[in-house]
Amino acid sequence: MRSARGVTIGIILILAIFVFIFFTMEDKGPAGAAVVATQPLPDPSSLKIVAMLNEAPGNIAVTPQGRIFLSLHQFFSPHVRVVELVNGEPVPYPTAAWASAPNQDSGVGLQAVLGIQSDPDGVLWMLDNGGDSSTPKLVAWDTVHEKLVHSFSLPKPEGVGYSFLNDLAVDPKHGLIYITDAAGDLQSALLIVDMETGAMKRVLVGHESVLADQNVTIEFETGRTVTRIGPGGGVEEWKVPVDPITIDASYDWLYYGPMHGTSLYRVRTSDLAEVFAGKRTEESLEKRVEKYGPKAPCDGITMDADGNIYITDIGNAAVGVLDTTDKYRILYRDPSLLDWVDGLANGADGYIYGTVNKLHRSAMLSGGTNSATPPFYVVRFPALGKTAPGR
Repeated sequence: MRSARGVTIGIILILAIFVFIFFTMEDKGPAGAAVVATQPLPDPSSLKIVAMLNEAPGNIAVTPQGRIFLSLHQFFSPHVRVVELVNGEPVPYPTAAWASAPNQDSGVGLQAVLGIQSDPDGVLWMLDNGGDSSTPKLVAWDTVHEKLVHSFSLPKPEGVGYSFLNDLAVDPKHGLIYITDAAGDLQSALLIVDMETGAMKRVLVGHESVLADQNVTIEFETGRTVTRIGPGGGVEEWKVPVDPITIDASYDWLYYGPMHGTSLYRVRTSDLAEVFAGKRTEESLEKRVEKYGPKAPCDGITMDADGNIYITDIGNAAVGVLDTTDKYRILYRDPSLLDWVDGLANGADGYIYGTVNKLHRSAMLSGGTNSATPPFYVVRFPALGKTAPGR
């Protein structure tokens, strides 16, 4: 009798310890991020493959009408720059000529597109960051009426040796486009472009919110990091500055940050509009930037209408979320499928869409050696809140 009672007490103690450990487990999230309580991951089966591709996608845009567009990542030297997914297959877009290298006489064509975004009217904005032989430009194409709306030249800034126009957010409320410029020599910045005239202004040049955190290292399997061939010819770790960017559904706040960083920043779009119009100084804008919350080192972000910010957690082969309680957590983790999630976009159907391109295995980000092989993916998963196409 005494022995049975002892066994019972022992079992109770073990259960109590288990419960204590379970409810005090912590997910530390990205380095430097706030500690958050562990929450159950969504059902892995809710993460679906939309398309399997032979060429690596860059970013993704979904129109309010549900059409899906992809840039093909320039690090893999694609034959075409932009495609539409039609029945799961990539088709050059807007036309074969526009999706190909620029024609110097007609100006038709795209050199190297990464940033791509739809506005609420179904106009697709394609950011061509150019190259050695072409000037960066921003092309707007009406996907409803299938016609060119704008093609704006974006000349490289004077005095900046290296400029890389990466991603963009569309703000129809103020008639502006916001672009991340991951420039070298502490010259990274945000670029503001007028949606009607193409006039532009670089702001927040060298501000902490656009610079890489030199203390952050993104590690992959077997300790690999993001590396490149440096100016001296040797392999070096690459700390990438401002890259991910998105805007809220009310077009009141712009959210952005460096790839190599664990903080997400935001600034009011009204302040950006005032600086663009000359009604506010650039110095005063710097004081208006807010450190919003923690994030993982990431390549892309998007925000739903309820304020959840989805983050491509590239170091963990995952997608995370900075939710409305200002806490970061991982939603999906899958080393075989989510092998560098690059871009994210809201669909009109309640899903978040993403591109997977194994970018850390490209020659550009792995010291000159390419080990990225097909298939590459477009995936989707249910949003935590109501989706808001156009971001």
